[in-house]
Amino acid sequence: MIWIMSRESFEMIAKGTFLRPFVAIFLVLLVCMSAKTACADPVDDFAGAVGLVHPGEFHRTVTALRRSGQLPADLYVSKREALGLGWHPGANICPFLGGRMIGGDRFDNREHALPLGPSYREADLDEEDCGYRGPKRLVFDAAGDLWVSIDHYRNFREVPQSR
Repeated sequence: MIWIMSRESFEMIAKGTFLRPFVAIFLVLLVCMSAKTACADPVDDFAGAVGLVHPGEFHRTVTALRRSGQLPADLYVSKREALGLGWHPGANICPFLGGRMIGGDRFDNREHALPLGPSYREADLDEEDCGYRGPKRLVFDAAGDLWVSIDHYRNFREVPQSR
């Protein structure tokens, strides 16, 4: 097999300019990939970092709390509402709540793990479609500050602001 090189290609190799178009393409791809990472929402990154199974529901809940101060009604019922529907603590929530979780009740901050002063509310996170309440909780105040505990209130991580 004979490979024929144009004089122009030969000169580009000799001058060291042959790789410039490939380097340029590589740099463009690198910038595009970096821009995608740079444009990612910190709340989504946070959900992944703490290991949430349902990051979309988490993002929706965080957005609703920060915009209106209310949990999404299609995702949450209060403990009082759940009790009224026949659920009792320790029972499977599925037959009673139809895929919704429990949230909006007072969190007392007895351990003083969060800043003192404001009153807090809590909500379940990452419940399976049907099952029992797990250890993951979202704790929030009226100012829109939110914390996640994945170990039933032993440790908290503050939820970052969205872009």
